Amino acid sequence: MDTDALDRWKAREIARLGVEGFNRQSSETLQTGHKVHSLIEDYLLSLHSKNYNFTPEEFIATRDHSPASNPSTFDRAMRLWDSVSHVLARVTRVCVVESSVHHKTLEYAGTIDCIVELDGVLRIIDWKTSKRRKTIFDLYDNPLQIAAYTGALYTDDRFPQEVLPTRGSVVVMYDDAPADVFDFSKDSLEDNWKLW
Repeated sequence: MDTDALDRWKAREIARLGVEGFNRQSSETLQTGHKVHSLIEDYLLSLHSKNYNFTPEEFIATRDHSPASNPSTFDRAMRLWDSVSHVLARVTRVCVVESSVHHKTLEYAGTIDCIVELDGVLRIIDWKTSKRRKTIFDLYDNPLQIAAYTGALYTDDRFPQEVLPTRGSVVVMYDDAPADVFDFSKDSLEDNWKLW
């Protein structure tokens, strides 16, 4: 990742919001991301248990809608849920949800968001949020991260062959638009692996 660009962005935001405003915005962004990730995780675990056969819309209707301590965080999490619902509705099988992975040869580890069958293809998915629309060029190191997770999965004995993905996806959720699914083929993952 271009850390210089990140530093420039942070400096611009602090100039615009002040240090306190920047810290508040950063905290709200983290809280919102955690909330929507938790909702997605709960939904996928419910699908995985086979005791649940609701659409994403029906699922969210069963959830506690109390805004807790920060109503703006809750409201944004609900908008992000609306953004990603059309993707979740296309999940037909859940293999792994929020799990650590370890590459036993290269000795690195990470936490994957999930391995699911989406549109009939088994894939590792990384969920992201954004306030602005992204293109594939705005994903920075995300494809590399997916490739590294996939490489680790193939050496981690805890994951049986039948759950090993052949594709990867970065799903970016927005406040005001349907989520984008950026798909990476096996060849693309291998190309990113070589970069890593």
